[in-house]
Amino acid sequence: MKLKNILSILCVFFVAMSCSMEDDILKEGSNNVKQDGDTEAYVSFNLSLSEMTKTQEEPASTNEKAIQNVTLFLLDRDGNVLAVKTAGANDDYKNVKFLTKVTNGAYEVLAVVNNNTDLTSKKSKNAINEAALNENDLNALVKVGSSLVVFPANFEGSSALTGVTLPVHYQTIKVHQIAARIELGTCTVKGFTAGLSDVNVSLVNVQLSNINKVSYVDKDADQGHSYKEDNKSLNVTLWENGQSAGNGITNKNKPVFYSFRNTNGTPIEMSLTFQVGNNTPKTRTFIINGPNSKTGADHNYVKAGYLYRLNVTVNVQGEDVEPTFTCSVLDWDRNFITGDLEQN
Repeated sequence: MKLKNILSILCVFFVAMSCSMEDDILKEGSNNVKQDGDTEAYVSFNLSLSEMTKTQEEPASTNEKAIQNVTLFLLDRDGNVLAVKTAGANDDYKNVKFLTKVTNGAYEVLAVVNNNTDLTSKKSKNAINEAALNENDLNALVKVGSSLVVFPANFEGSSALTGVTLPVHYQTIKVHQIAARIELGTCTVKGFTAGLSDVNVSLVNVQLSNINKVSYVDKDADQGHSYKEDNKSLNVTLWENGQSAGNGITNKNKPVFYSFRNTNGTPIEMSLTFQVGNNTPKTRTFIINGPNSKTGADHNYVKAGYLYRLNVTVNVQGEDVEPTFTCSVLDWDRNFITGDLEQN
């Protein structure tokens, strides 16, 4: 064979190999995934915040429904990350789509909402769940959820990728709060000892201590504890001119706090400071959802995804305050109304 022909063959070979490598790189960079199957389609997403399965409704606040960013993962059936994409605020995530084979049970999609910690380098579902979150994630009200990709029975994909508009399957992912919400729901004066009913009573401060500011993405795993406290200054009149002023807590002044899971021996505590007349302010402290002889072991402090609401009734005795209280616990997953997460 002549040298010229040999060089021509080698040139063709290297050009073909270069094109093949370029195609592979483009496919990898596109975050599209192809597996065995006859047809293909795009998978896109809807996000919803938990699910209501009880008659009692506890709506999420505007902050809890807001979307700042979303990290979306496409996983195989073994939990390996096949592709990852990120989206910005509001409904930008609806522009994200993954190219997959139309095969039920082959894929799982996982969404992390409002994360400040970068998760895009994670290679498996376990690695995502074991990622450490910090105080910035807590303040952003990070959420997480996953769902198997299930195509409708009559869904038709396409076997041709060139010149064909591929169909899109919208998969809903229910995301759940990784933080717990802790709030003071009501605070009223029940009564006085004789001769003191003309003394004014005010709630002047609410403090939450032992707020846990670290967590794993897996909200039920115990990552450890790093504590902080938060104060809400108030000037709420509870009793004035010899009569009750009713519940001094409204939606406008309600003290609301957030914490990651904290079920260890340093429980979260809420401290209320009262002003009775011109006397020295008095502070009373309550452990949030702590077990006792009445509640039992099922009251195991603060878990992720729950609302803990403290309702306080104050009895004034002498120059002191002796509050009695009840603490109701509502599960966000069961009491929030199902619906799309809202835009800011």
